Amino acid sequence: MHAFLLVAIYWGQNSYGATHSDVANYQKTLSFYCQDDAIDVIPIAFINKFYGTGNAPVLDLANVTICNTTMDSTFSGTGLLNCAFLASDIQTCQSKGKVLTLSLGGGGASVGFQSDSQAEAFADTIWNDFLGGSSSTRPFGSAILDG
Repeated sequence: MHAFLLVAIYWGQNSYGATHSDVANYQKTLSFYCQDDAIDVIPIAFINKFYGTGNAPVLDLANVTICNTTMDSTFSGTGLLNCAFLASDIQTCQSKGKVLTLSLGGGGASVGFQSDSQAEAFADTIWNDFLGGSSSTRPFGSAILDG
């Protein structure tokens, strides 16, 4: 029997930047962390609201230097960030064998469902926007997350 240890790190919240002003030590690009052979899984954090403007999920990467509502656009009629420029970083990480997932929730998140059908519809949205489906509102462009 073999035991495998996987190391997962959240990416997207820049927790250091919440309490420090020295930008040089802020969270680096996603591809920067994928150079580390010790890291296996990277949940991108967070979808912190399931139903925002236009009933679209809200992607909060809480990062003043990567993708945010101040510097980057949202899809028309929604509050969903368009971070398509991250597609190349995601694909680079996957080519190095990293598993990239989407984290739902987060501290202070507005998440949950009122019915099974609502949950199923949300799962379809996540599939089409972030995973193997298709949509005109794909925050990471052509990149397909692993889960």
